[in-house]
Amino acid sequence: MKPLIIVSMLAALVATLATVHASPAPDVTALGKATNDVANQPLGNFHYIKTSLRQGTKPEFLFIGTLGKPYIDAERFPVVKALGEFGTFSRVSVWPRQSRFPVYYTFPGLNLVHTVYRSRYISFSDRDLLDFHLRPLARLTAAERALFNRYANPYPRLDPYTAVQRVTRVPGGYRTDPLPCCSSRGLPASAEELPLVAIGGYAQTFPSDPVFADEFDDASLVPTPTLCPTSTCGSINPGLPFASFSKVQQSLIADRAATGLQPTLLPSVNAETNIIAALICHVDGRKPTGVCGRPVIRKLLKSVK
Repeated sequence: MKPLIIVSMLAALVATLATVHASPAPDVTALGKATNDVANQPLGNFHYIKTSLRQGTKPEFLFIGTLGKPYIDAERFPVVKALGEFGTFSRVSVWPRQSRFPVYYTFPGLNLVHTVYRSRYISFSDRDLLDFHLRPLARLTAAERALFNRYANPYPRLDPYTAVQRVTRVPGGYRTDPLPCCSSRGLPASAEELPLVAIGGYAQTFPSDPVFADEFDDASLVPTPTLCPTSTCGSINPGLPFASFSKVQQSLIADRAATGLQPTLLPSVNAETNIIAALICHVDGRKPTGVCGRPVIRKLLKSVK
């Protein structure tokens, strides 16, 4: 074989390998295509509250949470997937798996602290009240604070930061059991506890339904003890480790649970995604038709006031 041909073949091979190596990782907000999954209750744990927030001319989708809490971060998956049907995200990342005290956190959570969301139909407000070290983070508008005090503040006489700090006692977010369900003052079948998700006159606080944090467990991994000191975190049995973000994301994209994932994870995320999409369609004039015209969304809209 002539040297010139060999050189050309090697150059082509190098170019091919470079292209493969340079292939971008999936956008972290890409969580799979829409499905027809539905929850046991048509609207899950969302309840009618009458109050509907707006930002300018657009309806406001409000998410109030705090960082480092698995039961809050679990809810971000259907929120991000649903909002992705109506607009686009930027500046979203994945929290690194941190396995040393004082920040012991291994949930495959999405970091929305600096997110920018663009949509023709709806605005999105992510309000995380505390960071991993329980320091104040996001501010609430007067209208947002009123909703928080009415439905998610267990200590309504305290400011939002102090109230959430009192519930969330441990730095790092490992031992932060939410208040027991259910409240007598807030939403039905709910605790006065974050996350508070509100859109179009409907709201949900803990427990989010049908998505739960333990559905993100990975049975293919060996349980390991927490390295958070017993004197701080108490006696904790961590159970199964959480799956990696990439494993959860790839399963959602393929619509097939990878080995070790809980069989309820995908249908739970997808069912709540459809609930949220239906509530957005209800408040934005049922646009775009490619989303709001889907049979599963039209069926869910029949349960919306």
